[in-house]
Amino acid sequence: MEFGSLAEIRKEAAAWLVEMDSCPEDWDRQRFQAWLRQSPRHIEEFLQHSVLWRVLDGVDSSELDLGKIQGSHNVVKWPAEAAAAARKSSGAKDWRRLRAPLTAAAAILAGVTIWLTAAFPGTQVIATGVGEQRMVKLQDGSVVELNARSRIEVRFTRTAREVRLIDGEALFSVEHDMERPTRPFTVVADNIELKALGTQFDVYRHAAGEADTVVSVIEGRIAVVERKGTNTTTRVESTAPQAQHSDVLTLVSAGEQARIGTGGEVHQTPVANIGAVTSWRQRQLVFQGSSLAEVAEAVGRYNATPKVIIQGEKLRARRLTGAFSADDVESLIEFFEADKDLTVTRSKSGVVIRERSAQEPGAP
Repeated sequence: MEFGSLAEIRKEAAAWLVEMDSCPEDWDRQRFQAWLRQSPRHIEEFLQHSVLWRVLDGVDSSELDLGKIQGSHNVVKWPAEAAAAARKSSGAKDWRRLRAPLTAAAAILAGVTIWLTAAFPGTQVIATGVGEQRMVKLQDGSVVELNARSRIEVRFTRTAREVRLIDGEALFSVEHDMERPTRPFTVVADNIELKALGTQFDVYRHAAGEADTVVSVIEGRIAVVERKGTNTTTRVESTAPQAQHSDVLTLVSAGEQARIGTGGEVHQTPVANIGAVTSWRQRQLVFQGSSLAEVAEAVGRYNATPKVIIQGEKLRARRLTGAFSADDVESLIEFFEADKDLTVTRSKSGVVIRERSAQEPGAP
């Protein structure tokens, strides 16, 4: 299932409520059902907007100071068609008008929830949009914090606790399973499994460069295990002692980081500043020898525009160390503009950064 951004989903949820209010007898039930089936997030946001609509019933709009919230990042602008429908409605909304449509919607929700359970038995899908971060407490008490534009699938059974990292980055704080002490907590990314032997670790599945996975351990340790059924030749580069089990590629302890390539090779190193790994929780991007391809990828998780495009394989592999605000892409662009070895071109499609040729004005 593919997800739109959180802002888009919220706009759609609001638009459905407006349509139900404006046309209580004629709203499109089939299209609503199809929209709900697209993802569990659609169900969640529609339910939250329904509750909000009920809470605001009867509130005097003159008491709301819109100026104070106009610049807030979590204020969602309704789509044009929803706004037009709202203007046609007769003054203040009446919660009673929505009772019949929402009763019908509840029946549809029940059917769709059963369908989702059948399609994804025991699986919980959690995702974030561009610039969105989210913290979720799992049923065993463990906590997952998702970075921007990330997605996980959580599946708990009687014998295992498994989280599949589909895209992006997540920080796991694992609780001991008091109910079933022998039930392991495993994070799956590409062709490897990360078995939690400690409490807190960060996993980043890169889409740029070599599309590898980076795991950083803050507390405790984890075992990096080759995923069963994969045919990869593994090579471990590490200063740490290796486990004796044949299926374990390496053990990663607190203060260490392991980069696992798509071919199964593992490069393990100590991290001087392990706190920088989780700086994204404060919406800070801290790069420690990261490739420019990875830098552009990280910036894109927080900013849909402008898109930063690094041109040329040599430049994409160039390393950068520095810290930037995740929400201030302009500062990063100005940093590149100040580099005499680079040319920065702004256009409607994005900001293109390439190496400056010797013939160009300003070349050193």
